Amino acid sequence: MGQGRSQSGRRVRAVARSLAIVAALGVFYAAAAYAHGGLPKAGPAGSLHVSTSGTLGLEVGAADLAPGDVVARTATLDNRGKGALGAVSLAVRVTGGSGLEIRIDRCSTPWAATTQDALRCPGRASEVVGWRPLAASRSPWQLGSLPAKSSEYLRVSLQLPTDAPAGAAGRQTTIDYRLSAQ
Repeated sequence: MGQGRSQSGRRVRAVARSLAIVAALGVFYAAAAYAHGGLPKAGPAGSLHVSTSGTLGLEVGAADLAPGDVVARTATLDNRGKGALGAVSLAVRVTGGSGLEIRIDRCSTPWAATTQDALRCPGRASEVVGWRPLAASRSPWQLGSLPAKSSEYLRVSLQLPTDAPAGAAGRQTTIDYRLSAQ
């Protein structure tokens, strides 16, 4: 899984086996058009379709994190409309404390899986949100605009820091991601 395991990390890892990150990730909304079931609704400004499926999509939960482990998941945003979406944002709501940190990156092309939970950008990568504590983070984060007939490829990474207290292990965290567009 991850890196950064030491003698004390092994003790925490044993307790961390019960750490479950339940990603309640089917909770995506787009004010501009996302319809349940992935069917976009046409509109004059644009039409947003959000895909979170696949082996490393945001719908996939994670468990058994040890300090230093990073779990990365993807989401694809497609504007299938005839006009641009002016402001796309991502909000995160967290239930249950875990000590997790979050980072969000975008890629100009779809993210490519390299190992079990690792993703690399074969195109141009840019950081949207740098590492910060998930529970204390202030969202929504502005992702910018999305031109008509274009796509955006996001990677959302979660990390249990190497210096995570033993109390962080064994906790369950539910994360609701909410995408919206205008």
